[in-house]
Amino acid sequence: MAKVVVRHIELSLDGLQRGADGLRVMHLSDLHLRKWGRVEREVQRLLTVIDHDLLLITGDFCHRPQQHTRAAELTAQILEPVAPKYGIFAVLGNHDLPCFTAHETPIRFLRNDNTHVELDTGGVLCLAGVEQSHHRRGEAQTALKGASPKLPRILLTHYPSTAFELPSASGILMLAGHTHGGQIRIPGIGCVFNNDRIPVSMSRGLHMVNGNWLHVSAGIGASPPIPTRLFCPPEIGLITLRTRVERAAPIYEGQSSGKVAVGV
Repeated sequence: MAKVVVRHIELSLDGLQRGADGLRVMHLSDLHLRKWGRVEREVQRLLTVIDHDLLLITGDFCHRPQQHTRAAELTAQILEPVAPKYGIFAVLGNHDLPCFTAHETPIRFLRNDNTHVELDTGGVLCLAGVEQSHHRRGEAQTALKGASPKLPRILLTHYPSTAFELPSASGILMLAGHTHGGQIRIPGIGCVFNNDRIPVSMSRGLHMVNGNWLHVSAGIGASPPIPTRLFCPPEIGLITLRTRVERAAPIYEGQSSGKVAVGV
């Protein structure tokens, strides 16, 4: 069986109503789909057997932009048995063409806009998405336009460096990918290159950036020029949202079974 790490984290999200405490968000990124293989089967299995309320995907469904039709077919195949209570939302990444959204998948794409998700508890969650596809790159301010700061807000982007565009201390949880966690990590050193305008120490995991949470997924696939992973396994993030949790270590590097709580 292919090894796909599931990283668990708990964090407090501003504006989250007490009844929504414990909402489970699955964060998936950088599938780079080319074929149906062991990793793809394991991703599907994990998305099916791990209970979660919301699936959020932060881009790069395609390995190469021109392969969008095949990538869409594989995306639909992976997600066919996956049915989180509040749906599946995503943004495009730099390996995706805008036309990818026209293919039939169970995903609702956020394209420089935002939407409300009504929760069974009576609360409302605001989801926003910045489109950073192969032909265009949106801005966080556009995606968040009209989103009430009184609501809990989750922003989907592809590039982690978008976190530097957010207003300070605005209580946003931003999800991103793109870095692949460095893809090739050196024992004792870690990531040496992440292909984005963030420090290499922020290439994966949870970070606080100007008073907002940033979660960077190491993703699933691998990209050129060396399409392989070394000391950086594919991963899925499982984020449990809390109204309040006790403070602990702010970054959750470590074992797949590890669980870290962070908050205020």
